[in-house]
Amino acid sequence: MFNKVIRFYPIFDVLKQTNMKKAFKIYKEGRTDNWVTILIPIAEFTQEILQFKIDKYLSLGYQIEMI
Repeated sequence: MFNKVIRFYPIFDVLKQTNMKKAFKIYKEGRTDNWVTILIPIAEFTQEILQFKIDKYLSLGYQIEMI
């Protein structure tokens, strides 16, 4: 009945395919339904960019969770 093979890729494989790096998660009650993962392109990823994005979300009242 079910002869389709479904392959689930771990998030790491998906990130390698898209050249993205997992950075952190954000959440804000009433604004997000669940934690949202923020991705940064590997080519643009620096400590300064990461800190800038974290500071931006903190200033908007989001909770931050490092991955």
